[in-house]
Order: sequence, then structure tokens, then C-alpha cells
Amino acid sequence: MKRFLLLSILIIFGMSSLFGINASWNYTTTTSASNPISMTGATTLGGAGDDVGYSLAWPFSFQVYDDVYSTSNSISFTSNGYFRFDYSLALNARTAVIPTSSNAYGQFLSYGGNTDGETSSNLVYKVTGTSPNRVLTFAFTYYTHYSINSSTHHADIQVSFYEANDNIVVDYSNVSGTNYPADYLGMNAGDGTFGTNFGSFPSSATRITYTPGSAIGPPQSFSATVASSCQINLAWQKNTSGSDVIIAENSSNSFGTPANGTSYAVGGTLGSATIIYSGSATSYQHQNLNSNSHHYYKIWSKSSSNIYSQTGLTDDKTTHAVTTPTFTSATGVSSSEIDLVYALNSY
Repeated sequence: MKRFLLLSILIIFGMSSLFGINASWNYTTTTSASNPISMTGATTLGGAGDDVGYSLAWPFSFQVYDDVYSTSNSISFTSNGYFRFDYSLALNARTAVIPTSSNAYGQFLSYGGNTDGETSSNLVYKVTGTSPNRVLTFAFTYYTHYSINSSTHHADIQVSFYEANDNIVVDYSNVSGTNYPADYLGMNAGDGTFGTNFGSFPSSATRITYTPGSAIGPPQSFSATVASSCQINLAWQKNTSGSDVIIAENSSNSFGTPANGTSYAVGGTLGSATIIYSGSATSYQHQNLNSNSHHYYKIWSKSSSNIYSQTGLTDDKTTHAVTTPTFTSATGVSSSEIDLVYALNSY
């Protein structure tokens, strides 16, 4: 009999606040041989059951689509086939298609598909490796329908989140049964546009890797032009998405890398460089510079949720030197006056 745990639904919804949903790319998928890791020493997050759900605070920052989740956010699990990232997932949420903008599902990974599943083992997890190469892995046994028996499609599942590259790996082993096939495994951004539908629940042991697709693109062009001894003009063409930009300046050709999820204000630092512009314009006048000084610049695209292009464009220029005016002549006009003739410098 199907069991609806209303109290648990209310509890799990109170555990997390709604997170913004932002996306500008899709995941790509590859398959390989199943290779589950040892879960020796894993911690039990919750017990087996039908319509059960649990949440865990992220042990490290992790990016899903254009959203970056920190250790103050939680990842939510339910036995109906989903991990949700932006909010706690209702325990009776199931049978979602991909993509969907339904608030009942939000931004999620579907490991079980669009059936009414159940777990027959505890949900355990462990974190392996050291920063910045840690891996968070969940492990459990899943049946695609709550009527658990040997003929129901089922598998031992491990879901791993890789800190270094934001890959998500779902490993299916000991796959068996054919009843209650499931579809719509994959990733969903939550905006109704972006989503990766991998397909059906596997019929044999396999591993699915979800790799982040092309992130936000850099500006299409960027140039610096010397205007005077104290000003350099910067101009750029935005990427094809029309994204805002940030620009850093340094006296040496050394720049840090913008961290996704971090906002950089004008006057702040990025490595040893200084942020001189952030916004939606396509030009900027860098003023009040010293004469005959060399300046290096680097520009990146950025999204409204502070996701940055993986590469940036650079240029550098030297302001004009201040030269001595050219003296031509001095002519006595009277006992109290001398006329001076000279040519001003160019800058």
C-alpha cells in the first residue's frame, strides 16, 4: 500500500529556503562501465522506505547549472527518484518530465526516472579526498516501484558529486528486474528550458557522467586605446548572450580567476589586480593615470548570478609621456617686456 507521509513533507520543506534557478547551458552525458566505490566508513543519513526524504548540507561549494551552492545550502533526496538542489523536495513528487519549470521539482537530478519508486536500504554517504578534489557520494538500493519484489526493476545506486570539475556521476550496479520501467533520467535546470534527458533506467550495470556544458562565453572582442598621458579608453563587444562584464587592471600581466558565485565590486581585488569596471556598458574611460605608465587589462563576461566566463580577453597599453614644450625665441619688446615664443607638447 502506498504510504503518504504528510508530516515528513512539512518537515522537509521547513529545512531549506528556496534558491534562485539560473541556467545558460546544458549538461552532456557519457556512459562507461559501472565502478562503484567502497562505502566502508560511510555515514547513515536515513532509513529505507517509500516516500522518505532527507537533506544534507553541502560539504563543499558545488555548481549546478549557473547556480553555486555553498556549505550553507543543502541537497535534498527522496526515494521517488530525485535529488533536488534549490529547495527541499516534496516526498510525493514523482513522474517529472525533463525539462520542467514545475515548482514541485525545481532544479534536480533524476536518478530513478518517472515512476513511483522506493529504497530498500539505508541512504548512506561519505566524503573522500581533500580540498579542492573532494567527492561526495551517496549510496542506496532503489526499486522503480514501491511494490518491491525481484521482478521490479532495481539497482544499487551511487551518486557522486566532484568538487574539482562539478561533474555528477551516477553508478548503477547489480541491475535486475524488468517490471515498472522508468524514463526521464537526467538533469533539470528548473526554468523549463534547460535540461538533459538521458533516457530510461538502465537494464544493465552502467555509469552515467553528467558534465557541465559550455559555460558563459567571454566577450567577443576587447581593445585598449591610449587617449592621452593620463587616460586609456577601453572598448569591447559583449558575448552573443549580451552578458555583463567585469574588468581588472594591473601594472603587471598577472590576474586571478573570478570565483563563480562571488560578486566583485569596483575597487576590490582579484589576485593582485584591481577591479575597475563591472556592468552592462561596452566602453570605459580609465582616467587619472600617471604619464608614461603601462597598464594591463583583462575582461570576463558574467551572469546575473555571478557566474564568469572560463576565459577572458586581455590588452595592454602605455600612456603618453609628458614631453618638454619646444622653446623657439625670446624677443625684447621694451624696457619692461619680452615676448616668448614656444610650441606646446602633444599631450
